[in-house]
Amino acid sequence: LGIMVAIWMFLMRRVGGGPTQALSFGRSKHKIFDRKELKTTFGDVAGVDEAKAELIEIVDFLKNPKKYQRLGGRIPKGVLLVGPPGTGKTLLARAVAGEADVPFFTLSGSEFVEMFVGVGAARVRDLFEQAKDKAPCIIFIDELDAIGKSRAGATGFIGLGCLPRLLERGYEVHAVSSRALAPAGRSASGGHEQRDAVEWHHADLMDAGQTARLLESVRPTHLLHLAWSVVPGGAVPAGENLRWVQASLELLRRFHEHGGSRVVMAGSSYEYDWRYGYCAEAVTPTVPATYYGACKLALAQLLDGFAAASGLSQAWARIFFLYGPREHPKRLVSSVIRSLLLGEPARCSHGRQIRDYLHVEDVADALVALLHSEVRGPINIGSGVPVTLRDIVSCIARKLDQAPLVQFGAVPSHPHDSPLVVADVTRLAAELKWRPRYDLDRGLDATIAWWQSELQVAAGSPT
Repeated sequence: LGIMVAIWMFLMRRVGGGPTQALSFGRSKHKIFDRKELKTTFGDVAGVDEAKAELIEIVDFLKNPKKYQRLGGRIPKGVLLVGPPGTGKTLLARAVAGEADVPFFTLSGSEFVEMFVGVGAARVRDLFEQAKDKAPCIIFIDELDAIGKSRAGATGFIGLGCLPRLLERGYEVHAVSSRALAPAGRSASGGHEQRDAVEWHHADLMDAGQTARLLESVRPTHLLHLAWSVVPGGAVPAGENLRWVQASLELLRRFHEHGGSRVVMAGSSYEYDWRYGYCAEAVTPTVPATYYGACKLALAQLLDGFAAASGLSQAWARIFFLYGPREHPKRLVSSVIRSLLLGEPARCSHGRQIRDYLHVEDVADALVALLHSEVRGPINIGSGVPVTLRDIVSCIARKLDQAPLVQFGAVPSHPHDSPLVVADVTRLAAELKWRPRYDLDRGLDATIAWWQSELQVAAGSPT
């Protein structure tokens, strides 16, 4: 998760990591503790007696595998440790390895999620290849939920496309990520680096102290805020949505406090009452049907009120449906492309829903144009072109010559699914004077090409 802050200055600097750094991207950045280093035992873990009792059998299996194998027993493939931060999950995992006297591998789940094609998959392979050489051993993956989430912000689906466009317009760009920064160009401080003329900062926006220090250090004049947790095909916990409202307000307050003048935040079509179908900023009621939409709408209203009181220039970008390279594989377009490329059935709903889809590169271009403008208030970011989901899926199938693998009606549609959700893009075209560069045909070609490359790299094939 991350944000981007931009300052009105032209920056022309590059810090390269050299060929050695480039070749190391696919290597796992785990830490390994061998038997001699690992002294942690269950005696060092307090207050989780029930959890320790459940793990004793795994320790015994690691120590005496033949005893269980004679009875046909098999060790679990994995154990999920669930709990809030600071409850001792890492310590407990180390204790299991210490009690069993086996090596202990540890790394963060975020290392498996990278902006570069195939890097995450390569790190998984590298980790398990090294672990096999040390077997029996334990691999502990912290922050496992980072793998299943769709990232927003500077390292997310939209954010990566915004960075080069901000640079092209003459901004000095400071990008923020909550994930550990890649090694190339790391500064001595360890929390900040420069790559391709973008200044990267490692910070957790959920931490008000880190937000305050970040804004005091950078003091940006412009802010493009895209960060939010998204779980494709699932629901973000209500508390996390609310926390993002709070974190965004703290970011906004600090931005203004340190002299910021222009802010653009990402909203959503989910703020609208979808029963109306055609969504116009000044006409369609904002009656969200989801808590996510309600939190986005609440932040939009608070931003509007704060800007009116403080004189801050603000715009609220209501983003509709998008697709393109690096999209989460559970999203419609990516899931269909991926399934058909793998020769698997693409299971879909009836597909008669009409939606408004825009290529992610166009979304990024529109957001940067909005930040660079004086347009204020809510503005729809969409194509304005209605298209059925069935037409999108069928077009992909034709391009891949895999129409027999498409199964319409195999997945039930949501009982309250709206038949029509399309953006009115009058403001986008007339006030921002912006037009998309990708039509659906060209956009799908680009997305298919990216997935072909991605799957080849993940399988270890030459591209």
